[in-house]
Amino acid sequence: MTVHYLTQLRADLPRDASWLSPAESCVLQGFRFEKRRQDWLLGRWTAKSALARFRNSEERRIQDWEVIAAADGAPGIFLEGEPQAIPLSISHSGLHGFCAVSSRRMDLGCDLEQIEQRNHSFEETFFTAGELRLLERQPALGRNLLVTLIWSVKESVLKATRQGLKVDTRQIDVTAIESGGGNWNRFDSRDNLQNRKYPGWWRQSDGMVFTIACDRAVPEPAQL
Repeated sequence: MTVHYLTQLRADLPRDASWLSPAESCVLQGFRFEKRRQDWLLGRWTAKSALARFRNSEERRIQDWEVIAAADGAPGIFLEGEPQAIPLSISHSGLHGFCAVSSRRMDLGCDLEQIEQRNHSFEETFFTAGELRLLERQPALGRNLLVTLIWSVKESVLKATRQGLKVDTRQIDVTAIESGGGNWNRFDSRDNLQNRKYPGWWRQSDGMVFTIACDRAVPEPAQL
C-alpha cells in the first residue's frame, strides 16, 4: 500500500505546451495572469510525469495522461479519455511542484509549503488549542518550521477529504509530530467533522516542508 511521490522544479518544464491534452490547453488559456499559468503548468507537469513513471509503460506517453479538476477542485485522472481510479494529489509552491499517487483506493492529499515566519495571529486564527500546545512542546524543531508544518498537514488532510479551505481549518487537528531526523517522519491528525484519523508523513528539504496525509497508515513514501 505504498504511496509514491515526485518533485519537479519550474526549470524542468518543457518550453512548449505540446504535452498538454486539448482539454488541458483550454484550461490554460483561461488563466489571465502569467504566475497563475506557470503555477498550474508546474502542477500539471509534475502530476503527469508522476503518472507516467508510476505506470511505467513504454506504450504510454505523457500526452496520453490528462489531469482535469473535478467540480470540487480535486484532480480527475484520465488515460486516453478514459477516467482512472487513481488517488492523486498535487501541490506547488514557488519553483517547486509536488505530487503524491497510490495504486490503492484511499483518501490521499499532499502539500508543499515554504518555511517562513508567520505572526502569532496566524496561529491563533487557524490552529486548535492542541496545536498551540504542540508549538510549545517541540521547540527543537524551530517555531517557523513547526508552524509551517502544522499548516501544511491541515492542507494535505483537507485535500484528502476533498473539503479544501471551505471549512474551518480548526476542524483539522494535528495531534502528534515525530521528528526523528529521518528522510520522512510521521505525524497524526484527525478530521473532527468526520471523526476520522489521517496519519501521514512529512519531510523538509531546500527550505520547504512536504506533507502527505492518508486515511490509513502507510509505509514511508517512495520516490518515483
